[in-house]
Amino acid sequence: MLNRGAIWRDPKKFVPNAGSLVRIRYVGGIASERSNSSAANGRAAAGFPMQFDVMPKKITREVWESWSRLRTGEHTYWLPALEWHPEVEEESVFTLPSGGKLRLGEDGRLQFPAGTAFVRNFLVFAHPSLRPPMQPIETRVVVVLSEKTAFGCSYRWITLKEAELVEDGEFTSHSASTESGDPRKIHWWHPAQEACLSLPTTAPAYLIPQHAVELNLRIDKRSPPLLDHLVQKGLFDPVPDSERIRTLPEIARWTDSTASVEARVRSYLHGNCAVCHQPGGASRGNFDARVTTPLEQTGLIHGELAAGDLGIAGAKIVVPGAPEKSMLYRRLKSTDFFRMPPAQYHNVPSPILPVMEQWIRELESR
Repeated sequence: MLNRGAIWRDPKKFVPNAGSLVRIRYVGGIASERSNSSAANGRAAAGFPMQFDVMPKKITREVWESWSRLRTGEHTYWLPALEWHPEVEEESVFTLPSGGKLRLGEDGRLQFPAGTAFVRNFLVFAHPSLRPPMQPIETRVVVVLSEKTAFGCSYRWITLKEAELVEDGEFTSHSASTESGDPRKIHWWHPAQEACLSLPTTAPAYLIPQHAVELNLRIDKRSPPLLDHLVQKGLFDPVPDSERIRTLPEIARWTDSTASVEARVRSYLHGNCAVCHQPGGASRGNFDARVTTPLEQTGLIHGELAAGDLGIAGAKIVVPGAPEKSMLYRRLKSTDFFRMPPAQYHNVPSPILPVMEQWIRELESR
């Protein structure tokens, strides 16, 4: 629970250092439901256990590499990395258990079968003499236990050959280098373990795809979208109607310079903000950052602020033609208390800012 200066609400005056941070961890109910799952005594995909407390405290490089090894009947696919991590690259995959099928809800939401495993590797350029030069600093794992539950955990790489389970969240610095071999430091936040994640919402660090549109993205211009590929492989039950699939928007990566500026901005907001900024999300902001929501229904354009206008007259969430009055832009640009995301671990300006500025200015001519 994050209370970021609630005195802001009335009389809408910001008081420095007035916030508080409280962690609440629920340990009942869901755990018993998990133990009654039909797959509770089996194994998840990629060799993971179906019980959180069986996850190893340490792993070797060989164990880590085995997680990406194909097993009989299992299917492993890449996941588009929509989040931005300065100087850190993400490689993500999910593996369906043998016989497991995806389901597409009437609202477009995805449901993964029990035993599905998600692995996210975060890598930095360690040194040009290493092969490969990109080396992991963290590996996150999410295992789906049932329609409504999952667990998540993180491993911090303490050497190139060994990683240890992160019990409580911790901030660390990692030695790396530039491509020319010059030393540098990477600052990184490792999330705490979560034994009882509730689906479809979940902790931001352990977010898994929630909507079919998040898989409606191409690896390259020559390949079909991942969603089409999964349907053609027969990995949905029941099989979604082809017309319904065609009506889903195809999203672009925010890094794709060939895509429209609006597509890039919406993709960035979805990957970096929507986990909190959506109906029922953790944020008190008044807008919906999901790419599945039509722009005119998001509350972004001329959207009223929940609190805090930074003293700027006429400020709104987005003011067409005026990035200087648009809190979406100003909060992403900020590096102090008002920055977004509020708990980011770096002061590097987001590369989406010039794209967002262009988008906001172009909105004026619509």
